[in-house]
Order: sequence, then structure tokens, then C-alpha cells
Amino acid sequence: MVLRPEDVEELGLPLGSFDVVEVELAVGRTQSLISRDRVVVELLDEQGNVLSSTSAYIVVDENLIEPLITDATIDALGINVISFKRGLWKHVNDPPGVIRRSVT
Repeated sequence: MVLRPEDVEELGLPLGSFDVVEVELAVGRTQSLISRDRVVVELLDEQGNVLSSTSAYIVVDENLIEPLITDATIDALGINVISFKRGLWKHVNDPPGVIRRSVT
């Protein structure tokens, strides 16, 4: 899970609990912060009920425009993407015909 510094602050995670790591991107190498421990990530429905959860490390990227989750986290949460562009998805346990819209 990749977050902006302000997202990490809003979650109350102290940046002192993160380590600096070298990260290789398509445009070259840079440094990012990564949490020393995994955190619990929950997928909530529109009413705030937990659909699924997993654990993940948090990476902090100050150049990020919006938070990101990795393909491994998407799979672990049981998200089946219908359309990335339109933000449409369903949970692995949803009944047929249910389509959800991403929250912005």
C-alpha cells in the first residue's frame, strides 16, 4: 500500500516507525519510507462493514497524487476489478450481478 505523507499523518502513524529504503522505478532509483511492521488493511462496503482484510506494509511517497494498492493487496482483499477507469469492481463473495463503485 502506497500513501502520501499526509495520509500517514491522518492515520496517526509516526514516521519514526518507518525505514528508508531504495526503490527502483521505471524512471530510475529513489528512496522511500516503508513501515517496519505490517498494518491491517480492511475493505469496507458502502455502509462501513468489513468485506475482507489483510496485512500489508505501508510505503510513503511524497510525489504520489493518490493512494495506491498493489496487485497482491487487491487479490488478498478479494477485489475483482471490472473497470479501472470507471472505478467498477465487485468483491469475491458478492452475489452475481453486484457491481460496486470506488469511493473517491
